[in-house]
Amino acid sequence: MRLFRPLLLAALLSLGMPVAANEAPAPDAAPWQQAFPARTPSPDPVVKSSIYIPMRDGTRIAVDVYHQQGAGPGARVPTILNLTRYWRAFAAKSDPVGSCRAISPFAAYFASRGYAVVMADVRGTGASFGTRSGELDANELADGTDLIDWITRQPWSDGKVGSTGISYGGTAAEYLPVLRHPVVKAVAPISTLIDAYADLYFPGGVPNTVFRDGWSTLNRTLDAGRGPDRPDMAELKHPCPVDGDDDLKLLHQAIAEHAPNFDSGGATRGITHRDDNDTFAVRLPSSYQRRAEIDAADVPFLSIEGWFDSGYARAGINRFIASTSRQQRLIIAAASHGIGYHGGPDVSTPTPSAFDFRTEVLAFFDHYLAGRANGYDAQPRVRWFTTGSNTWASADTWDTNPPKTALCLSTKRRLAATGRCGARTTLLHRPGADGAPGTMTRWDATITGGPVIYPERSAADRALLHFDGPALTAPLHLLGAPVLELALTTSAPRADVFAWLEEVDSAGHARVIADGMVRANYTRSGTAPYPAITPQPSGLAGDDRASIAGGPQRLAIAFEPLAHVVAAGNHLRLTLAASDSRHFSSPTAIGSRWRIGIGNGGSKLELRLARPSTAPQGPGK
Repeated sequence: MRLFRPLLLAALLSLGMPVAANEAPAPDAAPWQQAFPARTPSPDPVVKSSIYIPMRDGTRIAVDVYHQQGAGPGARVPTILNLTRYWRAFAAKSDPVGSCRAISPFAAYFASRGYAVVMADVRGTGASFGTRSGELDANELADGTDLIDWITRQPWSDGKVGSTGISYGGTAAEYLPVLRHPVVKAVAPISTLIDAYADLYFPGGVPNTVFRDGWSTLNRTLDAGRGPDRPDMAELKHPCPVDGDDDLKLLHQAIAEHAPNFDSGGATRGITHRDDNDTFAVRLPSSYQRRAEIDAADVPFLSIEGWFDSGYARAGINRFIASTSRQQRLIIAAASHGIGYHGGPDVSTPTPSAFDFRTEVLAFFDHYLAGRANGYDAQPRVRWFTTGSNTWASADTWDTNPPKTALCLSTKRRLAATGRCGARTTLLHRPGADGAPGTMTRWDATITGGPVIYPERSAADRALLHFDGPALTAPLHLLGAPVLELALTTSAPRADVFAWLEEVDSAGHARVIADGMVRANYTRSGTAPYPAITPQPSGLAGDDRASIAGGPQRLAIAFEPLAHVVAAGNHLRLTLAASDSRHFSSPTAIGSRWRIGIGNGGSKLELRLARPSTAPQGPGK
C-alpha cells in the first residue's frame, strides 16, 4: 500500500498520519488473488514527460505521461488514464525540482507491466488552465473526449483506454463511459459515491459539516496552488509544472485562472434539500443521474469500496443493484477511504489494509483492457470482507432480500426477541448529551485519509440512551444495513436522531459496528431516486415539515451497511442521541423531551443476516 501513497494523497488522502502504525499485518489480504498474482515488472526503467494538451476551446490541460523506456520501435500499449482534482504531482518543499522529476509509484506499477499511464490535472486544478463552474461539469466531461482522442493519436497507443482513480479520480473514471467513446474498454473506480447528497453531504438528511467544510477548504487551498495547512501535508509546496516551465510562469498563469472556481462549501452551506437550487442537480452532480448512459455503454466496471468510508459502501451496493449491466463488479474491503487502512470493531491502532487493490485492478485491466485471457471474467461479481470472522465471501449478485431478524425496544432498556417485547408503553427521555464518537470515524477518514478507529464506548454510553440485548448463544452473522424503526414523539419542532449499533463483550467493553442517522422532519423515507438497499429521506423541500413538535413519528433510521460476525457470549447494544456535533449540524435538543414507543408494536431494530450460501471463501474462490 505504501507504493500508492502519492496517488492516495492526490485522492484526498494524506502523506501519512502522524501516528504509529500497527506492525501486525491486517487480516484482509485477498486469497483469490493467488490465482492472479501481479506479473513481474519489466526491469526497463519507466520514463516520464509532462506537457500541456490543448482542449477544443484552447484550455491547456497538464498531463504526465509514463511509459517504459525500453519499449522497442513501434511498440503500442493500452493506456490507463487517471483524472485527478488534487494535483497529478506535487513539488515538495524540501526538493521542488527533484520531486517533480520523480516517477509516480502508481504510474510505475502499471507502466512497468505493459501499460502507458496518463495522469491529468482536470480543468481548473493543479497546473491546468481553466475555471470550474462546478465539479464534473460539462466542460470537464468533454475534456475527457479530447484527452482520449489525443492518447489514441500517440505512437505508443494501441487505441485502447481504461481509467481508474480514488475518490474524485474514481468518480471521473466512472463518468468516462458516458462519453460513449469506442476506445474506453474498462473502468475501475475506487472509493466513489453515487449520490453526493445522500452518501456524503446529507446522510439521512443531516448536514455533514466535517466533510462540507473540510473538502471546501482543501479544494480552495489546492486550487490557489498552495499545500493545505495540515501537518501530514506539510511537504506540499505547489503543483508540479510541465517540462520547460522552469520559471513557473505558466504554472502561475494557470493558478490565476482558478480564482473564480466553484466553492462547494459556499454552495452547500446555505441549503438543506436536494431541490433548494441547482447545486446537487448541476454543480455537484452524481453518477446515479447518468446511470442509464453508463449502463448503455456496457463497459466492464470494477467498483472497490470500504465498509468504513462515510456512505461509500452503501453507494457501491446501490450502484450494483441499480445497474442493468452484467459488466458491473463490486468489492467491499474492511477499509477506510482509499483502501488505505484496515477497519473493524477490534481495530485500536492504525493498521494498513492488506487488500492489494493494485493486484486486483491489474488483473481486471489485464483481462478487459490488455486482452489477456486470465479468467478474470469467470470470477464472482461481488466480494466482501467480514469482520469478526476475518473472512472473505463472494456471490454473483447482492442479496436484496436477505434473511432478517428483529429485536424490539422494551422495558428496562432492553433489546428483546420477538414474542418477548412486553406490553406497549412509552419511555421518557431528555436527549441532552452529545453522542460524537471520537475524531477518527468513517466521516473523518473520508476527508483526512486516515484510519477509522472508534473509541471504546462503555463510558460514553452511560450518558446516552441505550438498549442492551441478551448474550448470544451462537455467533450472529450480520450482512447488509440494519434499520431501526423508531416510534418517536419529540417536544422540539425539529430533531435529528443518531444511532450506533455496538458489540459488547463479557467484560462490558463496547465497540461500534455500525452507525446511522435521520432528520425526523422528513415525511417520507424509501424514496431515493434509484434502487437502494435502505430507506432514506427524499431530501426534497416539500417533504420537510417545519415542525413535528408533539406529533408521533415512525422513523426509519438506516445504518451504514456492514458484514460482521458478533461473537457468541457477546451482546448487541443500541445507543441513541440527538446530536453528533463533531461531524454534523443538528437542531438543539437542550430542554427537549422524547417519548419513545417500546414493547409490542413499538420501536424495533431489524437486522439483515448472511445466508449460508455466502460462507467464507478459500483461495481462488
